[in-house]
Amino acid sequence: MSVEDIQEINPEDLATKLEEIIHRENVDYTAVRVVLKALRAVVYPDPISFAHRFAELLYYTPRDFCILMGAMAQRQPDSASQIAEVLVNLLNSPPYKDMAISRIWVGYLFTIQALPISHELLAILELQGSVIEKRQHLLIRGILNDRGYFREMKTRFDEVSDWEKPALMFGAACLAKGEYITWLDTIKDHISDPFSEIYRKWLIANQTTLNDKLNVSLFVKSRSDKILEDFTALIDLDPAF
Repeated sequence: MSVEDIQEINPEDLATKLEEIIHRENVDYTAVRVVLKALRAVVYPDPISFAHRFAELLYYTPRDFCILMGAMAQRQPDSASQIAEVLVNLLNSPPYKDMAISRIWVGYLFTIQALPISHELLAILELQGSVIEKRQHLLIRGILNDRGYFREMKTRFDEVSDWEKPALMFGAACLAKGEYITWLDTIKDHISDPFSEIYRKWLIANQTTLNDKLNVSLFVKSRSDKILEDFTALIDLDPAF
């Protein structure tokens, strides 16, 4: 079945099928993932009600559920803020509160900017558990242009783990150009990674567009959409085309 075939299906029929699957005595989570992916190819009319209706999937299939919610937010940007609030609120209630994997996948949606983030939501999200969460926290601080935070962290570079340092360097790109370059030059001897100099030069060269490189499109595109996207990229590369 092609994407075009799926787009002919009523989105509510897919949701009803999903509901039927998860209420079976023996749930087939492979089938759940298939339906969740199919829903990424259509426009579901009410993402907020969907999030509440299938909230349990944040526990059982956090990756697939979060990617779908991110896709819905990208298709319907007016609902993105509400989707963000629903997911963060879910994470603060049992059983999700103790599920690091659920928090990581919700954090991923903010990191790739599928969902809008605020300082208030970031504080509630509490991305401070695992190393992955801490890296997400640093990247999101950069997305928020939190210069005050990174000015404080500049003097604490050696306190973060080697796994967190690249994210700290990336997020700090929100600093003024001169300030950023000077700081990167100051810390270059405090990094053990053999590719750190290449990374440092890449950060400097791409400082103003780094957050754009985090963006990921989550909804499943039709063949015609992909062709149009490729053609547009070709024109961007060669204006004379």
